[in-house]
Amino acid sequence: MMIQRFTAAAFLSVSLLAPAVLGQQVVHDFEDLGEGPLGEPWTYHGLTFSELNNVSGVFPDGSRFDPEPTDEMICEDATLWYNDFPGWGSEDKLLTFGNAYVPGDNLSLGRLSTVKIDLSAPADRVAVDVGYYENGPWGGIVVHLDVLSGGQVVGSDSFEIANGGGRDNGAINFLEVSGAAFDQIHMYATFGSEYSLPRIILDDLTLDYIGGGARLVVDPSPLIAGQSGRFVVTGATPEAQTWLVYSLRGPGSTFVPFLNVTIDLAQPRQAGQAKRTDALGEVLWSLPIPGNARGRNVWFQAVQFENKTNVVATRVE
Repeated sequence: MMIQRFTAAAFLSVSLLAPAVLGQQVVHDFEDLGEGPLGEPWTYHGLTFSELNNVSGVFPDGSRFDPEPTDEMICEDATLWYNDFPGWGSEDKLLTFGNAYVPGDNLSLGRLSTVKIDLSAPADRVAVDVGYYENGPWGGIVVHLDVLSGGQVVGSDSFEIANGGGRDNGAINFLEVSGAAFDQIHMYATFGSEYSLPRIILDDLTLDYIGGGARLVVDPSPLIAGQSGRFVVTGATPEAQTWLVYSLRGPGSTFVPFLNVTIDLAQPRQAGQAKRTDALGEVLWSLPIPGNARGRNVWFQAVQFENKTNVVATRVE
């Protein structure tokens, strides 16, 4: 792999225009579902929910739990919850987890230790309304939302459940991650260094899908030190100069005036030589992966004038 610095200082400035890669926002509010169990795994409007509650962990009081193989995704009619928390989510359906639900206007807040959500198309922002029990036996549990690209975490958000003592009660919060392209979401809960199992409900799962079609695929992923990796761009601007860049630091924001584009990487560097896409907007690099990169996480992106692909995070084995 040819390593060169790729910074904004190397280019001439041009006027700032609107970005060429546009997205579509979709709010998954679950209102089209009937109340009841949904299965596991479960696919919904291009989202595949799987690996639900398949871990062991600990509660704040020190007691432990094992994987819950009978748990599944559940739609709850939760009219009474929305009465108590107006403005949260979208009345009156929501998503929860476990092996039971309460028919009608009341609801059960199901258990959630971990769930993976695979996207059928890449996104660069996710937001979700979260309901849960606080205080009581739940205080101190941390609820996490990670986004992943190629199996590597590229962004995260979290909050800690309040530990005010006394009886548990319902509460609401909000999780949001943006700034880097991802193809998977991991939602989970921890207490200390281990998984935990709070009671959770979700609504208005919002995704900003990446439009424009410029896509980067890295093969294999993870990359293998001492072997060649293939970096394929599709759907980009046809017959245009294209750069492949990478970062060892992760997601960031680096504006390149000459290209009038913001690279979504911290301290990006150029990999290989710039190439022109063909008449279909495709281009391929085959680059040797240095042996001294073994064990490193690497983030890649391809950029053109006023255009860019998704970020791909991978590891070198």
